[in-house]
Amino acid sequence: CEASRRQLAQASQNRLWFYFVDDYADQPEWISRSRGGDSMELNRLRLGYRASLRFMAGGFLEQPVTSRFDFCVWLDTDAYFPDMIDVDLIGQMRANHYKYAFSH
Repeated sequence: CEASRRQLAQASQNRLWFYFVDDYADQPEWISRSRGGDSMELNRLRLGYRASLRFMAGGFLEQPVTSRFDFCVWLDTDAYFPDMIDVDLIGQMRANHYKYAFSH
């Protein structure tokens, strides 16, 4: 909702973009919609998780706002680096012409 987006934007020191992905919940034909024995609730959770993975794996780069990015590093809210990073991640991305990195 608009009030939630406004609250998040005001709370962040960073620029935030919000966009709606029309086909987020669409399921590719080749993915089975049901698995034997799964409850409907569990199946919905799996479908949502699969959709988010598909989005991170490529759909994200098809969004209009990302065409203006030089590169993007995506870290989930539960992601972390287990040790110090002794390389310049952004420098490596720039030198190798990488556009997108994500941790999962």
